[in-house]
This record gives sequence, structure tokens and C-alpha cells, in this order.
Amino acid sequence: MTQSGAKYEKAEPGKTYDLGGGATMDVGSYTVHLTRLLGLEEPTVTSATDNIRTVRESTSETVSEIGDGGRTKMLVAAGRLTDFRACFASVKRLPKKGLCIDREAAELLGVEVGDEIVVVPR
Repeated sequence: MTQSGAKYEKAEPGKTYDLGGGATMDVGSYTVHLTRLLGLEEPTVTSATDNIRTVRESTSETVSEIGDGGRTKMLVAAGRLTDFRACFASVKRLPKKGLCIDREAAELLGVEVGDEIVVVPR
């Protein structure tokens, strides 16, 4: 065996980055490639969603009132995939009920009383 190939003599391809790293290490690049093929734009972030602080700290809440909101500003979102919408909202927590969000945010999100939204503190 040549000197350059000596270090790979007993290496396991599935556990060695230099030998391709096996299918597990390739999942990320295949996912990005598929996203680029199916999407109309380039991905802006490629990361495990658990590593994104906004996703990790988000909670699901019920809209219990639509009014003036409150003094707290939060990032709020509703919908999924093609129906996904997000904006900042004035929010007031109502004990044992849910959240009161301002009228403008409710209109932008297309939500009504009783709907679930995802919220993230600023």
C-alpha cells in the first residue's frame, strides 16, 4: 500500500470523514440540495431546528381576546408552510385564559379568538 493510503488501511468508511463519512453525515447536504431543487429560492438558514433559539423558546398559546394587546411585544406566528404568517404584536397574558393580542396583529395573522398561535418573547 502506498504511503498516502496507509492511514486508511483499517479505517471504517462510515466513521471516517475523509472516506465520505457514510449516509448519516450526508443527510444534511442531500436535504439542502432537495430544498434548492424544489424551492424557488436559496435556503437562508441550514441548521437543526433545535439549534435555533427562536424555535427552541417558542410556545403555543390560545388567542382568548383581540383588543389593544398589552405593553409586551412578542414575535407571533400562525399557519404552516404556504399559510405561514408572522409579525410583532402587542400582547397581554390573561390568567387561565390565554393571550390578548392587538387587532392589527390578529388581522395580519388571520386569526380569531380560540385560534392557536406560536409566540416568542423578544
